[in-house]
Amino acid sequence: MRFHDRNDAARRLLPLIEVYRRHHGVVLGIPRGGMPIAARIAHFLGWDVAPLLVKKISHPNNHEFAIGAVSLKGAYVDPMHASIPEEYVQREIAQQRRLLQDRMQKYHVQPTTLSQRTVLIVDDGIATGNTMRYAIEVVRLEKPRCIVIVSPVASMEAVRMLRPLVEDLIVLHTPHDLGAIGEWYESFEEVSDEDVLHILSVGLHHEHEPMGRTLRR
Repeated sequence: MRFHDRNDAARRLLPLIEVYRRHHGVVLGIPRGGMPIAARIAHFLGWDVAPLLVKKISHPNNHEFAIGAVSLKGAYVDPMHASIPEEYVQREIAQQRRLLQDRMQKYHVQPTTLSQRTVLIVDDGIATGNTMRYAIEVVRLEKPRCIVIVSPVASMEAVRMLRPLVEDLIVLHTPHDLGAIGEWYESFEEVSDEDVLHILSVGLHHEHEPMGRTLRR
């Protein structure tokens, strides 16, 4: 299974999302590639859409390796990394939260209330699932009604890891050998900050409006 573009991927997801129409919810897109798909789903459900403002907390000896995640309202550190000095963790949380504040101002958004709402977390593909795993833990701190992961494509390893952590997981394709996410799209153009701003400020008013860079007028 391959998708023409993010618009096509979102369209194919909609029949699986319809069961949530009667819920009170919000769609959170992983910036930036997940935002166009999140916007289409939110338009379909009649829900709000917002970027999921979460940053990883890096390991002190390897900044590519995440030990947890932080949002504007909470933070989560994997218990297996409890030996890492608290002073470092708090410094990292403060630094990442400043970056999140900058991004929030750039996108002109306010913190979204998740308590007692159904939360759909949307990305355009899930490779290892580690970033999503920590994002789930941070979202869970805000006590949503339920959390649903939505993605057109994800690795089998990520699906096995994430499924027990959420109330529902909706993925169209789980290849044995995922490779790069972009390989599953015929067109996989970069989504810019300007595209995200357009999604958030204007929204999707036409069901067949294209996604990605072409969102800009």
